Amino acid sequence: MRGIAAEGRHVHQHWLEAFSHSERARLFTKETWASVSSDDEYADLERYLAEAGSASPLGRTLYGYLRTYLMDGVMAKVDRMSMAHALEVRAPLLDTQLVEFAFSLPAKYKLRGITTKYLLKKLMKDRLPKGIATRGKQGFALPTGAWLRSELKPYLEDMLSKERIERAGLFRYDYVRLLKEEHYAGVHNHRQKLWALLAFQVWAERHLV
Repeated sequence: MRGIAAEGRHVHQHWLEAFSHSERARLFTKETWASVSSDDEYADLERYLAEAGSASPLGRTLYGYLRTYLMDGVMAKVDRMSMAHALEVRAPLLDTQLVEFAFSLPAKYKLRGITTKYLLKKLMKDRLPKGIATRGKQGFALPTGAWLRSELKPYLEDMLSKERIERAGLFRYDYVRLLKEEHYAGVHNHRQKLWALLAFQVWAERHLV
């Protein structure tokens, strides 16, 4: 599984990334890989972990998520999509004082065995309808994998065509083609990889050409 062989403090980044280091070596052309392979891909994370100081391992992990996935991923998407549709969104659990208070709490109030958000669930158990506070977490995942096999397949084929990929000169088309073929056939679910490549290709053609 992804992340098992990673250094402890980098495990969560491995879970979140679209391409591992070895996969990026297969993806980039020889020339491109030679120019980026020596970059420290964990430099920002290491700086954030240093900011966490003497926090517990759980505290450092949570701070790392706060400064990366939450700030640059989840909240950015919420802000852009809500504003695009004229919606004013508020995230009450991200109130500054509440976040500071949560970070000051001992780990036992955040994680109790395999129970996450322990204190919040305990506080809300008698204030919410029965079963709500203890039910399993439900995400907001989109059926991206299915879309890339159906409605978005023609667009994906166009944007990640041999002509476009080779013209840009960054990626090896043979590897991109393999990802597409395996995804279409259901051999592997490469939705994260293909979506990342698609998003990059759209951005690059708008801003780098």
